[in-house]
Amino acid sequence: LADRLATVAKYLPNGARIKYALKANPNQALLNFISNRIGALDVASQRELALAKSTGLPISYSGPSKQREEIELAVLAGATVNLESENEIARLIAAAVKLSMTPNVAIRVNPDFGIRSSGMVMSGIPSQFGLEPAKVKRILANWPDELNWVGFHYFAGSQCLDPESLRTYYENVAQDVIRLTPEKFELRSLNVGLSLGVAYNAQESSISIAEVADALALAVGAVTERHPNCQIDLES
Repeated sequence: LADRLATVAKYLPNGARIKYALKANPNQALLNFISNRIGALDVASQRELALAKSTGLPISYSGPSKQREEIELAVLAGATVNLESENEIARLIAAAVKLSMTPNVAIRVNPDFGIRSSGMVMSGIPSQFGLEPAKVKRILANWPDELNWVGFHYFAGSQCLDPESLRTYYENVAQDVIRLTPEKFELRSLNVGLSLGVAYNAQESSISIAEVADALALAVGAVTERHPNCQIDLES
């Protein structure tokens, strides 16, 4: 595991860091081992939030239909809350007013493209995971003062075993981010799922980050050229 993390770190584009999705394996011993080898954590439950807080790493809170209590706990923890539906806006505003805090909020985008050859498709189709580009534009045009918009979250699919599909996906994300970010806002956060596939049988071949590092670097560079203060998180 240490070797694999070191390999990923070697090929990370400048300005990018690894974000670990704690739902993949919330084991405490594993978290203790990797916490000084990664840059941030993504959580999707109150239990995961409690574990993540112990590391001191930056946290994002994801998941559709987040309820009032978990939103409030995420805001109190200083986590960036990923907005995944229009219904969550009112809950976030209520939490901001109740806690006298200004939550950091990123919008999860359900883009009009996906990842070809992905094992699990989570974008480009109607989904509870994220907002379509037209809704994103409308929300940002009427962004509430009670919330601090920081950026976007993209996770279009998982278990992709085709390097060329991932290269195209990274390029599409960069173009989408540039297109969706209003001129009046500063993009400060972009979380993109790496979606690197792992072989589960002899007929499959895992993807190494080295195979897509060139496309990742170009995509990250395109975003940071426009938005130099943007922190890029690559979620795995």
